[in-house]
Amino acid sequence: GSPTLRGKFIRESLMCLTIPPPPPDVNTAVVDLPTDKPMTRRQRLEAHMTVESCAVCHKFMDPLGFPLENFDAIGKYRTTDNGLPVDPSGSFDGVNVVDANGLGVAASQSVTVAQCLVRKYYAYAVGHQERAADGSVLNTLATAFKASGFKMRDLVLAVVTHDAFSTAAPQP
Repeated sequence: GSPTLRGKFIRESLMCLTIPPPPPDVNTAVVDLPTDKPMTRRQRLEAHMTVESCAVCHKFMDPLGFPLENFDAIGKYRTTDNGLPVDPSGSFDGVNVVDANGLGVAASQSVTVAQCLVRKYYAYAVGHQERAADGSVLNTLATAFKASGFKMRDLVLAVVTHDAFSTAAPQP
């Protein structure tokens, strides 16, 4: 399990934000190099983030992935990593969280996540990627979704009853 990859997934899939790829000359295995004392994955990443060129991107991924550190690569719950206690604290969109449960609560209350869900569901429902022409439709749907208290059923109904759902938009 990698907090960095988990955080990247959350940022891109749940928040619709992009993380650029690492520079071509970066050695991504440096975090896993042996040390003279046992360290958790978090401790290794925190040491890694003292390098400015690494911290530029890792500060957007690692804090999102740390709350899931109680789960190993196959999802088994754990309280230690390399014989040391796991610290599952992190942050989500500026909100400090203490563990995976807190991460879930923060994500469920996030306007960023709600807007991303609207964008992804709309693209799925209409069968094409988001285009500039879809902006006003997405704003209307996002407003309705928020007004509903972020109820998925209401989002589905708003999408399928919107004119854009049954009208073929001009193709670029």
